[in-house]
Amino acid sequence: MTQAMSTDTQKQLRQGKVQRGVRSTIRHLILIALSVVWLVPIVWLVVTSFSGYRGINFTTFFPETYTLDNYINVLFHPDSVAQFPQWFANTFIVAVFNCVISTCFVLMVAYAFSCCRFKSRRLLQNLSVTVNLFPGVLAMIAVYFVLRYLNLTNSYAGLIMVYAGSSGLGYLICKGFFDTVPVSLREAAKLDGASEARIFFQVVIPMSRPILVYTIINSFMMPWTDFVMAKMILNSGVSSDWTVAIGLYNMLSRTLVNNYFALFCAGGVLVSIPITSKASPPAPTRADRQDNTHQDACLQPNRAAGRLFCLQKPVRRGTCGRHGADGRKACSVERGIDCGNKRNETALSEFFDRCLLSVPALFRALLQLSSKKKIPAAETRPGL
Repeated sequence: MTQAMSTDTQKQLRQGKVQRGVRSTIRHLILIALSVVWLVPIVWLVVTSFSGYRGINFTTFFPETYTLDNYINVLFHPDSVAQFPQWFANTFIVAVFNCVISTCFVLMVAYAFSCCRFKSRRLLQNLSVTVNLFPGVLAMIAVYFVLRYLNLTNSYAGLIMVYAGSSGLGYLICKGFFDTVPVSLREAAKLDGASEARIFFQVVIPMSRPILVYTIINSFMMPWTDFVMAKMILNSGVSSDWTVAIGLYNMLSRTLVNNYFALFCAGGVLVSIPITSKASPPAPTRADRQDNTHQDACLQPNRAAGRLFCLQKPVRRGTCGRHGADGRKACSVERGIDCGNKRNETALSEFFDRCLLSVPALFRALLQLSSKKKIPAAETRPGL
């Protein structure tokens, strides 16, 4: 009896192992197929940018001859059609200004909704979330006529205003991160006489570096890859005033594509460099390696308590990896502020968990708007 049961158990285990292997193989095959579909156009764009033939060649996937003349001509020999250095400079100027203005708007709105309490706060949050559900292209015609009335068409100032004007509505992710900052730190700063501006710049922002980097990158990439709004506003027809997206799109016109397609591919590769480039992380210092015991003991209980930051006092002064071991400056852990001992991976993982937990609260707010019934809010901090 026992041998029969063990035989049946082993058979079931073998069948389960075979089924898991089949399912894993199917999943990997699907992922490989999707990867091929996604990577083939990128590979074709890169290899075509080195092609010796300047037009489109559909007969072969890989070019017959390779050359660097396309990159040299795009960068150092502009003509009346391909003025890539000027387009790159125009796009970079717009992206930098939009990055600065949009980041300030998003951080200020997120801080106001997360850390301040005022009348109609919940109503404004619900309205902003509802408005943000509609795409911005729906207001293209109205935005164009407003800019035309103000004589801001064909100008970078009007384009920057369009990009940065509604950026404050994208506060939701940043607010979710600000909600994780301990309230006790802000209250302690207020008791010490700190103003809201000082709390924002010296307490909240230093503890929110991951979301600050995300906001800066997102604000920079929006004008860098946008075509619709730029084409609508910069419509003078002067090639030197265009952005990169408009200039590359113009190369694909019927009269130019046979002579400029290889240059278009080279320009596309050059435009993707600022987006895909990533700085390598710095090597760990000696103080970081020596302080692993303090880091593990600090992060583990705070992770279980739902906190992001190290609130445990260090073993001795100056053991923080940022301040060194000379003891001349007290570790910021004593003040409850982010020290160099927390891991960015832990903060980001808990941040995404926070975002996932805010999804039910989002649907709850939408249901509240649709039913127009007041739902009593919880005593804890809101998820939105």
